[in-house]
Amino acid sequence: MPEFKKLKGIYSLLDRQTQEFSLACRDKCPDCCTVNVTVTSLEVAYIFSCLGAGQIRQVMGRLAIGFPKKKYMPSTTVNGFARACMAGEAMTEDENDPDWGACPLLAHGRCTIYDVRPLGCRVMVSETLCRKSGFARMPPFALTLSNVLAQALEQVDRKGFTGNFSDVLAAYARAWESRTGPEDRPLYLTLDNIPESDKTKVFLENYPVPALMIPPEHRDRAAPLVSEIRASGCLGK
Repeated sequence: MPEFKKLKGIYSLLDRQTQEFSLACRDKCPDCCTVNVTVTSLEVAYIFSCLGAGQIRQVMGRLAIGFPKKKYMPSTTVNGFARACMAGEAMTEDENDPDWGACPLLAHGRCTIYDVRPLGCRVMVSETLCRKSGFARMPPFALTLSNVLAQALEQVDRKGFTGNFSDVLAAYARAWESRTGPEDRPLYLTLDNIPESDKTKVFLENYPVPALMIPPEHRDRAAPLVSEIRASGCLGK
C-alpha cells in the first residue's frame, strides 16, 4: 500500500524531531503503555503487514487474555476535534485514567511489537520519570508535534477510521482469521468493509485536515516541519 510509505515517513520525522528534546525516557520504557492508546486503521494494517502469522497469533492470544475491561474511548478524532473548534462547538473531555491498566501487548515490561508500534505510543515522551511523578511531563512543542503528525496521519488514512488500540487490533484479528483473499495482500479495513459485528460506535470516521493545530508561539518553529509534511503528500493537495 502506498500509504504505508507515508506512514513510515511520519514515524521517521517524529524520531528526528524527538531527538531535539531533553527527555528522561529510557529505552523501551513501559511507563506510558496503558490501555488508553488510540490508533488509526492504517496503522494496524501496517502492523499486520509486518508481522508473521505466528506473531499475529501471539498478539491475538495476548488480546484474549488481557483485553481491557475499561479503556479510553475517544468521542472524536484529532481532525474532528479541529473541525469542532473551528465551528465554535463546545467539546467535553473524554474519561481517561492510566490506572485502568497496562497495554495487553506488554510482556515482561516490554512492548512485543515495539518496532511497529503506532503513533499514539511513539509520541508519549517526558522530561521527567513518569514512575516517580505519576504523569508524563511533555515538552510544550512535543504536544504540538504530536497533534500535527496525528492530523497528517488521519489525512493519510482518510478512508479509514480511528479507535482504541485494543478495539482496532481485535477487529483486524477477526478479519485476519476469516480472510479469503491472497495472504500476501495487505489487510486494510474501513467502515465499509469491517465485519457487521464490529460496526459499532467504538470506531470513528477519519477526516481530512481542516486546519493544523499549531499555537502562535510555535508557528515559526513548526514551519519547516509543516513544509516537510506537505512535500511528502501527507497533507493532501
